Amino acid sequence: MKNTLYILLLTVIFTTFGCSESSPTEVEKPDIGVVGDANLPEILEYIRHEHGIPALGAVVIHSGQIVDMGVAGIRAKGHDDRVSLNDQWHFGSLTKSMTSTLAGVLVDKGIITWDLTVEEVFTDFGNVRPEYNDVRLDELLSHTAAITQSIPDFESYIFSSDPLVQQRLRLSADALALAPEASRGTYLYSNSGYIIAGAMMEVVTGMSWEALMKEHVFDPLGMSNTGFGAPGTPGRTDTPWGHWYESGSYTSIDPGSFEADNPAVVGPAGRVHSTLSDMGTYMADHLAGALGQDGLLPTDLYTKLHTPMPGNQYALGWIATNGVLVHDGSNDRWLAQLIVVPAEDLALLVVANAAEQPAAEALQNALENIQQRIEAAN
Repeated sequence: MKNTLYILLLTVIFTTFGCSESSPTEVEKPDIGVVGDANLPEILEYIRHEHGIPALGAVVIHSGQIVDMGVAGIRAKGHDDRVSLNDQWHFGSLTKSMTSTLAGVLVDKGIITWDLTVEEVFTDFGNVRPEYNDVRLDELLSHTAAITQSIPDFESYIFSSDPLVQQRLRLSADALALAPEASRGTYLYSNSGYIIAGAMMEVVTGMSWEALMKEHVFDPLGMSNTGFGAPGTPGRTDTPWGHWYESGSYTSIDPGSFEADNPAVVGPAGRVHSTLSDMGTYMADHLAGALGQDGLLPTDLYTKLHTPMPGNQYALGWIATNGVLVHDGSNDRWLAQLIVVPAEDLALLVVANAAEQPAAEALQNALENIQQRIEAAN
């Protein structure tokens, strides 16, 4: 386990920004302990204090069970409420594996196929570039469709009152009218590509992506505390708020503000929020699937989701390298990292209600400490 986890920690790439905000008081460094000893909250408290971030959460899955889980810190800077194990966190682009999982469920039910093409679905679009006509659903979900990385006319969606299905159709038409930004088959990370994939599923089923996710992924897995957008009630610190980082300091963002998250049109690419226990259920399902066990999906579909496209390391919602599945997620107000290590029957998740360098360093520190706790238990 030691070598595997050391390799996976080296694969976690964080973007660096300014310096961390200093902590007002000292916190004594706790003993590292062992996984499952109930000391994880103390360790997270020390780490989040050391890096000057509002709050941290973490969950560890082994053999299909939560073996360690903890939270530490405050829900929002400027407020006294402490985070709890029942709180919801924003997981950004970890949503991408969920959208791909939804596609897998619809494939399993015979509603769609992986080679469903842009041309077959968007029959009314008159401005699709010919290069995209035969682009397949699995190419969109693996970032190999050469679709623009940016979201066209992004600002227009912030206050749009149009139904989300219509918004995603408009965005899809605009993105598919733009010239490819890479050669088809080459990896090019694209939020637009995931929104198009979500729109394709909406057109075929006649249901919104949100309704599809709830019916086909969240409800079957028992993820009853999972939803979309910034978590929490506007004006109340009943769950963690996201935070902006500017000039070396964090500022909390009320979930009722339009600045709390990306516009709802972005849903399939990164707007899911959830509790640590719900995410633990989701992680356990994919871990079991990677070990050849049926779950929400049959094993062959987990293999499809977890296998990179030829010549790439990106699978369908996962980076797959050295036998490890990994992805991070952020909307610039939150930061999360999810790692699945099938060889060790292990999955790890760490999350902060903040982003940029202090949060990135805190998550890296938390992963290293969790690694040591796991090794100490063996």
